[in-house]
Amino acid sequence: MNKLFGLKPQLIIFDHDGVLIDSEIVWHRVNAAEMTQLGFPLTVEKSIELFSDITQEEFEKVILQEFGKSVPANNAIDF
Repeated sequence: MNKLFGLKPQLIIFDHDGVLIDSEIVWHRVNAAEMTQLGFPLTVEKSIELFSDITQEEFEKVILQEFGKSVPANNAIDF
């Protein structure tokens, strides 16, 4: 029972593919911040340009191509 409203939910919707809420921009914001902190200066806009709709393997290749180095294994970013 929801103590805040006193209601029991009749339905819970899980949006795993981003149809209801576009979570991709959130990922790019976090990615830009984390990559910058790891020594790969990256803006949100550049993250969108480089990393939209790619695989983990492609991500690693783009990092190496753009920055000339790889993300250390202990700091790897999972998709």
